[in-house]
Amino acid sequence: MPVALLLGIKREAIGATFSIGREPGLAIVGERFGMDSPEGRGVLAEYITGTLFGAIFISILAGFVTSLNIFHPLALAMGAGMGSGSMTAAAVGAIAAQQTPEVAKDVAAFAAAANLIATTIGTYLTLFISLPLAVRAYRFLEPILGRNRKGESVVEEASSGSREEAGHAVELNFGMRILSWLFVGLMVLIGNRIGFGTSMLEALPGVALIILAVLVGDLIYMGTRRKLPAVCWISFVAMAMTFPSVPYAAEVAELTGKVSFLALITPLLSFAGLSLAKDIPAFRRLGWRIVVVSLPVSDIVEQVVLGKDGLLQHARAGQIVLDTSTADPASTARIAQALKGSSLRFVDGPVSGGPKAANSGSMTMLLGGEAADIDELAPVLDALTGKRVHVGPVGAGHSAKLFNNLLCGINLIAAGEAIRVAKAAGLDIEQILSGVNAGSGRSGVTEVNCPTWILNGAFNSGFTMKLMRKDLRLAAAMIAQSGANAPLSQEALRLWADSADAIEDGEDFNRIVDYDARS
Repeated sequence: MPVALLLGIKREAIGATFSIGREPGLAIVGERFGMDSPEGRGVLAEYITGTLFGAIFISILAGFVTSLNIFHPLALAMGAGMGSGSMTAAAVGAIAAQQTPEVAKDVAAFAAAANLIATTIGTYLTLFISLPLAVRAYRFLEPILGRNRKGESVVEEASSGSREEAGHAVELNFGMRILSWLFVGLMVLIGNRIGFGTSMLEALPGVALIILAVLVGDLIYMGTRRKLPAVCWISFVAMAMTFPSVPYAAEVAELTGKVSFLALITPLLSFAGLSLAKDIPAFRRLGWRIVVVSLPVSDIVEQVVLGKDGLLQHARAGQIVLDTSTADPASTARIAQALKGSSLRFVDGPVSGGPKAANSGSMTMLLGGEAADIDELAPVLDALTGKRVHVGPVGAGHSAKLFNNLLCGINLIAAGEAIRVAKAAGLDIEQILSGVNAGSGRSGVTEVNCPTWILNGAFNSGFTMKLMRKDLRLAAAMIAQSGANAPLSQEALRLWADSADAIEDGEDFNRIVDYDARS
């Protein structure tokens, strides 16, 4: 919440920070505030981010962790069930793919159980603890931390369960709700048949019982004048139907057990996809004033900022784009020229320090832009960087980064030659480097790269030859455009380009120290 308010987000911060954005959270916020309210847009933004990116990330992570054979697959399944439906489905698929068919079924069952437990507990924590706390925290912190936008008051939660809060929420009548449940049930039957081979007739009783639980929960919800969200009553009914002391609980569990948890996820993800198209306009109205981009090449940056449906087309007054890419200064100049007179401001802030510094938030950022814009970026810069230097107007940051990488490339070649000469002379490399680092010949390469990644043979800095060659090609273009004489740089750039035949793009960029043009 404090970070969201520092970034300029207003009531959207309530929806974005009160929970981890599971489906019950969407339902509760949707019923209480309406999905087109600021709170609704906030939780929708979180859910969309998780659905689009979280599912991809968790599937890769789950597959990798499973391949290590450190944890029992059922333990991994329980962990997978803690996420939203989309993330659970993605993780379960990755885990089950590496198991026997029998174990794969158990993985889905344990994940479903974990998801039910997390959903049940999380729903009540959300309803009675986290959402009220988020509302109170917003009221207290927004006057203190809110930036640049006029504050907005949160609609009071009416104890009578009034729907006035729901703003633009769409209300379906009872008949439409029944039709929608039947349609979802049909999708589940089809998904269960295609994905798991269970005939639709065999799974039909289980699906009917699930719809019955929804129907009874909805009737209780309406009968109690909506004092509690429908998802609470439905979960109550579903748990009661399978509680061991309840008559026919075993039969209910057996019938519903023929409906795969992953088949239930299918319509959920389908509707989430439809929601993306419907709610993107609301998503765009979120209150973020600062947009951070970090993209591989300048052409993509231009497209994201200036292209069709890009940031400029949807900009609001006062927004700032912080581009942390290592980009072509000429491209940055074109962007700055195109943004003149618009409501969108631009700051280039390429970073240095590699993955280790990124993980620790200690990167160095070279900033190009107006001083006032950089001051406004302070909360984001504080989180991303340990050191930052304002080097001039827009474009100067990208130029400074290319100079930095050019000098690094030259120093790596020079250090590689010094190491080869010292080895040929029978000298101790570490002792020689300690002497160099005590004198005027030291550099970041001799002080950091050599002991950290080169002399120990690690070569795992996280920065590849491909990325360094790309940056040096940009530096070569900058030199050519300037018309300045730079023979040493030209020779170093030639060696880096020629090394492509000996050192593959995927190798660590420090491998250039091993390159010998004669071999």
